[in-house]
Amino acid sequence: MTRPFVVICLLLTANIFAQQVSIPDPAWEQQLIDQFIDTDGIVNGSVAQSDVASLTLLNITGAAITDVTGINAFASVDQINIIGTSVTSVDIDGLSQLGTLLIFDTPLSQLQITNTPVFQLGLGNTSMTNLNFADYPTVHWINLGDNPLLQSVDISSTSFLTTFSVGDMPGTVVLPPTLNNTVFDFTFINTGDVELDFTAFSDITNLFVADMPLLQKVNMANGNQTGFTDVDIFINPQLSCVVVDDVTYATNNFNVDMPSALTTDPNCTTVGFEDERLPRFVVYPNPTADTIRVLGEPVMAYSLHSLSGQQVATGKGNVISLQELPAGIYLLELEQIDGNIVHKRVVRE
Repeated sequence: MTRPFVVICLLLTANIFAQQVSIPDPAWEQQLIDQFIDTDGIVNGSVAQSDVASLTLLNITGAAITDVTGINAFASVDQINIIGTSVTSVDIDGLSQLGTLLIFDTPLSQLQITNTPVFQLGLGNTSMTNLNFADYPTVHWINLGDNPLLQSVDISSTSFLTTFSVGDMPGTVVLPPTLNNTVFDFTFINTGDVELDFTAFSDITNLFVADMPLLQKVNMANGNQTGFTDVDIFINPQLSCVVVDDVTYATNNFNVDMPSALTTDPNCTTVGFEDERLPRFVVYPNPTADTIRVLGEPVMAYSLHSLSGQQVATGKGNVISLQELPAGIYLLELEQIDGNIVHKRVVRE
C-alpha cells in the first residue's frame, strides 16, 4: 500500500505546481496581491493560474517593478497597461485576446510580440531605438510619443494600419512606397523627418504636421485631394514645399500656414516662398525668444513681415532682433550680395 500512496502524492504535488505561474519580481507580485489578483496574499515567487486566467485588464505600475516575466499566463487579458515602471524588456507571446498594449514612462528597450493580435499599440517615453512594424502585423492604431532615443520607425510593411501618430523623437519614419489604402489618419509632431511623402495613401482623410524642425517638403498629391477632411500643416520652420493636386483647392480648404509653399510641381522648382536654386542662408536659432543670426554670406538688407503681409522690421546685417515683436510666425526676406532675394520663415516664441 505504501508505493501507490507515494505515487499518488507525487502526482498531486506535480499537479499543484503545474497550476502555478512564476512571478520572479517581488514588487510585481506584491502589486498583484494589492490588486486582489494573487489571492494567497504571500510574496512567494508565484501566483495561482486560476487567479490570472480570467483577468481582462492588467495594470502594471510603479518604478519598483523591473521584470514582467509571467505576463503570458494572463490568457484572457484584452488590455495591458505598463506605466511608470523600470521594465526594460517585454515579451508577449500567445495572448490571443490581447487587443491593446500601452507602455509609457518606462525604459523599455526591447519589445517582442508573437502569436498575439495586438490591435492598438502605444509607446511613450521609452528607451526604444528602432521599431519595425513588420514585427507587429496586426496593429491598426499606433501612438508613439516622446521617445527620445527612437531613431527609426518603419511602417512600410503594415497591412491593417488605420491611425498613426508620432511625436517628439529624433529619428525618421519609413512610409510605404506603394499604394496603401488603409491609413486614414496621420499625425507628425517634432520628428527628425526632412521629407514626408503621403502619395501612397489614396484614402487618407486627416493630416496633422507641426513643429517639425528639419522638415523641408511634404508631398500629399495622392490623386484624391477632396478626400481630405482635415489638414493642418504649421510651425515647420524649414518647410518650403507642399505638393498638392490642386493649389486653389488646397488654399481654400487646408490649414497651411505658408500657402505660398503650395505647388503641383513634385520637384518644387515653382514654389514661390523659397527658391531652392538660390544659395541658402541658415537662420539660427529658429524658433527664438529674442535674436536670430543669419549664417552664410553677408545680408545686404532684410525685411520682416507678419503673415498678413505687414512689414514689422527692416535693417542690414546678420543679427536680427525679434525681442519687440509678439510671439508668432514671420516671413523674413533676405537680400544677397548679388541682389537675389531669399525668403525664410522664423518663429518668435
